[in-house]
Amino acid sequence: RFDRIYSVNVAMFWPDRRAAFRVIAASLRAGGRLATTFQPRARNAVARDGEVFAASVAADLHAIGLRNARLERMVLKPLPAHCILGDAP
Repeated sequence: RFDRIYSVNVAMFWPDRRAAFRVIAASLRAGGRLATTFQPRARNAVARDGEVFAASVAADLHAIGLRNARLERMVLKPLPAHCILGDAP
């Protein structure tokens, strides 16, 4: 079991994000934290794209039973990065 699991710019490639997050969360110890970060990099991406995706990932983490699902935003260029965190029960 892990205390922390972190991923960067990969969740958007998973065909079934909730299933992937369930597998990852199963590797967390009680009270462990999952964090995944996303920064839009597609052509013509805008800041809102990151906000929408981050909100959907936060909903995924909540739906699979992680607690305190929340977003943190870091101002970067060309667009902000969003870190979505959730804690294992």
